[in-house]
Amino acid sequence: MTDATPGNKSPEEIEMTPIEVPAILLDMTFAVEYNPNCPSPWLVRMPGAKAVIDHKSYVAKAPFLTEDALGFGRTLAQAATNAIARRNELRSQKSA
Repeated sequence: MTDATPGNKSPEEIEMTPIEVPAILLDMTFAVEYNPNCPSPWLVRMPGAKAVIDHKSYVAKAPFLTEDALGFGRTLAQAATNAIARRNELRSQKSA
């Protein structure tokens, strides 16, 4: 018999719930983070000025600060919209 805590369950024992990914993201490179203890629990990361997602901190000082385009939101769709807007902003700054 296994312990009832989620960390001790086998993959077959873990209840899965579907996450609907906004269709606009499906043709883009992105990563999703979720923290249920945050007021805006969803975070979408997209490549910023570089072509890759660096996964660095967004509260650190350079050179440890992320260059990813970040979008936070109360929903995944809101976070995605914010990340896309930030990515577009970073790309326009780079081309200027």
